[in-house]
Amino acid sequence: MAKEKSADETLSAAQTELIAINAKLSDSGRRRDQLLLAGNEAELDQIEAEVANLQRAHERQVARIKLLEQKAAREAAEAAAKELEDRIISIGKLLVARDAAGADCKQP
Repeated sequence: MAKEKSADETLSAAQTELIAINAKLSDSGRRRDQLLLAGNEAELDQIEAEVANLQRAHERQVARIKLLEQKAAREAAEAAAKELEDRIISIGKLLVARDAAGADCKQP
């Protein structure tokens, strides 16, 4: 079974996708301006629909990134808590071993 991507990996991919959407939006905006100047209404309708779709995609991607940032922060906090728990358990085991060694030394 394929391993699920971490929130950080997914976030990075989402940010890359947002950059691509922004580039397409910029290009479409330039083409729209050219069509406006040329007075080409048929193609203008088409490009304006494309711009609207790209703007919607941009808004969705920004929202997705915000959620992924929150998820990544939660994952980082959970990992830190797990690491701390593991350290506490490890120290507890060392203390038990130390106490056992001390008890062995005290017995005649």
